[in-house]
Amino acid sequence: MPLKLAAAVALAAAAVPAFAADAPAVRPNVATSGAFTAVQFANPDPQAVLEAWTNPTAAGVQLKTDTRGRRDQPIYTFVIFRGCRTDAAGACTVTADFEVEDPTGKPYVQQKSVRSWVNKPPAPAPNFTLATGYMGLVVERKDVAGPYTVRMTLTDQVSGISLHTRQTLSITE
Repeated sequence: MPLKLAAAVALAAAAVPAFAADAPAVRPNVATSGAFTAVQFANPDPQAVLEAWTNPTAAGVQLKTDTRGRRDQPIYTFVIFRGCRTDAAGACTVTADFEVEDPTGKPYVQQKSVRSWVNKPPAPAPNFTLATGYMGLVVERKDVAGPYTVRMTLTDQVSGISLHTRQTLSITE
């Protein structure tokens, strides 16, 4: 499923994706609290995501999302966000926690305090920023195939606001 971010963009910022206004109940991979918004998405090719983000076309940033993966092959969870609060120096600090559950609901892996945007200015409103920290997941051959749930907590360290998202990655043989 393609994730299209329309409009011309700067190196680290993109315009509002159409789905960002959808209610979190409709899209569990989107969360909002006031101006602070996070969108979690998956892709097996981090280079393609970074290339698309830093080299937008005239139509804007074109990001492909894919929640399907295979055992022993990596799939990555990325975050775009906007609306972080700035400190006295005009910088944001945002961190992410990722927790993955296997198809039986048991904890599989976690990454805590991933430095997603540290002491950097935010994108101009209403633009999004691609977090510099993301999570890579490799489901090993010995582990069961099926739906793996990735829960993400994105925390604005300046305001203290945390957003919670989740998405399901379908891992096959």
